[in-house]
Amino acid sequence: MARATRQSAKAGAALIAKIAAAEDLVDEMETDGETTIAVLDSDEEEEDEDDDEVVLVPQKRQAVSDSDGDSDDDEEEEELEPDEPEYDTSTLKAKKGKTAGKKAGSTKARKAKRRKSNDSDSDDPDSTPPPRKIEYKIGVYTADQMKAKKTSRGPPDTDIVILQSDRAWSALKSKVISQISAVLGCDSPTLSDYNIVFTVPQKSTDPLRFDESKYEYMVEKALLIKATPTVKITVEPKPSPSTSAKENSETASDAKKKKTKVPNARDILPANEALNAKMGELRERWKCPTPGGACGSENCFYTATEPEHFPLSHTHIRSWGEAMVSRQYTYLCALINFPSDFLTGVRGVAPPIPGPAANETPMLIPYGRIAGEEVSINMFCLDYGLDDDIAARLTENKFKRTGALAFVTLDDLKQMGFAHGEIAELKVAVTKWSKLPGEV
Repeated sequence: MARATRQSAKAGAALIAKIAAAEDLVDEMETDGETTIAVLDSDEEEEDEDDDEVVLVPQKRQAVSDSDGDSDDDEEEEELEPDEPEYDTSTLKAKKGKTAGKKAGSTKARKAKRRKSNDSDSDDPDSTPPPRKIEYKIGVYTADQMKAKKTSRGPPDTDIVILQSDRAWSALKSKVISQISAVLGCDSPTLSDYNIVFTVPQKSTDPLRFDESKYEYMVEKALLIKATPTVKITVEPKPSPSTSAKENSETASDAKKKKTKVPNARDILPANEALNAKMGELRERWKCPTPGGACGSENCFYTATEPEHFPLSHTHIRSWGEAMVSRQYTYLCALINFPSDFLTGVRGVAPPIPGPAANETPMLIPYGRIAGEEVSINMFCLDYGLDDDIAARLTENKFKRTGALAFVTLDDLKQMGFAHGEIAELKVAVTKWSKLPGEV
């Protein structure tokens, strides 16, 4: 019993010494600005737990007399009593309480210091978050896909590129150029030749132009995504000028294109051959000497007395050519004037002209008159001073020669869209052009 007491006392003294040494070491570390915490070995912690449970109770040695006891045991107890050290348990408890309080205070100080250090780090304006990886999905459409409608283009050729958020604009630009070159097979493409936009899922859904001025904004929006920052980049080839002009000329209903057939040489009538040749001569003769000038036409009419250029359209040249061709054939014919009574004795008296029917539809040619000399519609309008609108409307309705006017009614003219004034002018011209039966 005495031996166990001495061992417990020695262990307690050793533990107190170790705790004091550890506290001195911790104080030195805190003084130097260190945040390292000294930790006792596992064996020492176990001893600490065992020692905390030990409560020393002072023992009073009393001599017990036993008549039957052995004298050797009494002598042994007397020999051990002077060697037993007197241990004050109140002093041990006070030291342990002081040590525990000091240890708890130093732990709180370390935690407060660590918390203050973290707060100062978070309040530092110069501190920047670490860079993150951004996933760029680069989709490139081909020229054939752009010709089709949006609903039938299909998905673009897409590649995924991953870059750090702190990479420069040039790094992403080179990746986009490489993807365009790989998909379209072109060498050294230029970004200005393509329509390139980007979107950030759930952060910037409206397509924005992809250029250096928007790069910082794009990265900022992508980093707002917590899971995986993602950016979608779409590349579309710009249409060529000819293609865009063709698309603008098409109607909204996408009407079917009419097939045009190039006429063969044998299909052209002899009269048209002469007309085409005459029109070619007129174009060469009246070619504008100052192309791109104020008149704005390739062919124009001008004279020395009237230097102002008058633009000549295809309609002007065609009408001019038709007049020249028709007069040419007239000049070649023999002009013979017969007297009015030359055939009177041969043909007899003409039958009386029948009266008009009650329900007859009024014709364009006045009653009692017949068609005059047959000429082209354009020549007819030119000779009798009719404007181009009347000639164009008759031509649109497939009237080529004046002989067909003998079968036109006034209702037909109204159905063709002639105004009342135009019908009146046309009746005046037809009256002058027509003739009485038997009149030469």
